[in-house]
Amino acid sequence: MKPTTAGAVRRAATLLVLLLLGTVLTAAAQYTPPDITFVPEERTFYGANQQVQVHICDDESVREAATRVWLNGTLVAASSVAGDASCAVHRVVTLNLALSPGSNTLLVKACENLLAESCTTNEAVYVYAATDPVKPTGVVSPPGGTFATPTVPVEVAWCDDYRLNTASPQLFLNGTAVQATTTAAAGSSSCHAAAISTATLTLQPGANAFKAVVRDSAGNVSDTLRFTFTHAQPTAGAVILKVGEDRVRRPGLCAAACFDATLQYSSHTLTSMDAARAVTLAYSSAHAEPRGMVQLDVDVETGPVPTRIGLTLYNAGGAAVPLFGTTQTSAWYTGAAGANRVSAWFDASLLATGTYRYRAEVTRVYGTSVQTDTLGVRVIVVNETGSPYGAGWSIAQDVKLVPPGAGMDSGGVTIQRPAWRSGAVSLDSYAHLERRANCRT
Repeated sequence: MKPTTAGAVRRAATLLVLLLLGTVLTAAAQYTPPDITFVPEERTFYGANQQVQVHICDDESVREAATRVWLNGTLVAASSVAGDASCAVHRVVTLNLALSPGSNTLLVKACENLLAESCTTNEAVYVYAATDPVKPTGVVSPPGGTFATPTVPVEVAWCDDYRLNTASPQLFLNGTAVQATTTAAAGSSSCHAAAISTATLTLQPGANAFKAVVRDSAGNVSDTLRFTFTHAQPTAGAVILKVGEDRVRRPGLCAAACFDATLQYSSHTLTSMDAARAVTLAYSSAHAEPRGMVQLDVDVETGPVPTRIGLTLYNAGGAAVPLFGTTQTSAWYTGAAGANRVSAWFDASLLATGTYRYRAEVTRVYGTSVQTDTLGVRVIVVNETGSPYGAGWSIAQDVKLVPPGAGMDSGGVTIQRPAWRSGAVSLDSYAHLERRANCRT
């Protein structure tokens, strides 16, 4: 029985070995070596000290103790940390390398377990060049064009084969530096160093010259990026400045004497040359507190409607005239399609009775664009503040011819001609006479 037992033991042992060997072979056949990648990939550096990351991925495990790194055949100390969830098991090795001039070979070995069949290697070649001959590039978006609005956001995407100087981007509009914000961007195999500069351009009407440049860390300057940004202003319709007769307010044609306070007083009737006669004194608050008045009609016939319309008056000396008894020099009105009445008055108490020339400047605002028209106007001032009959009082039947004095319009004389209509006094019917050649009257 013993031989039989011994043979059975040998057969059982052999069977066990074969089973174990089959299990090991089957397990080895199921192992998939890890995947090794480099960031950045193979490329040229223009500095000796560089940082490279090695990413090791496997679907089961990575044996950290088996990971080896060699640079140009020399073993480099390396340790790994857990990476992101881009693969089941992700280990990251960060290497600070001291490259030699020329080509440098980085070799990495990684294993899944103790078996040699679970190991793999990969290598990358990095070139260290002493000088950087490649200048950076840039792409402008939008690449110029025509814009209806004066503010245009612009973006410049910079790229370099090694490293950008992110403090160096310069953007200009019409020769003036534009404030820009530059941030780093993700690189790629074709653009190792990337950044984006963003800015908002404020365009002037018409064509605007834009340019941008950048430097890399070696001092290489990019080609100057040049584009034209055109701000097309809205085409304003014809604007007609219509000014009333005599280019002044005419209280004689106003209801209720243009709301001026008026008063009359007549003396006792006396007979002279067989006719009953009386002297009438007339009062007008407009003559007691004289004001210069300008009224214009701005007709917006076609095209866009201005958001605001402003009126400014300039005297013969070119100075802006304070309006409405204040220090403000412009009167503003909301624009509308069709006729727009704009008016302004100023304190004329320091002006003598007479006719004065002013320049009326009408400003039309279309969003952020502005258009201006000018028109010469005459303003007739009647100042009775120093009347011998009292401020604002004058003899109603008295007709005065006022020759031009200092600061007045020298082109003629002013006629002050009070008028009577059914007993109601109307004191502001005046005219301006101009000299005519060969005039015989």
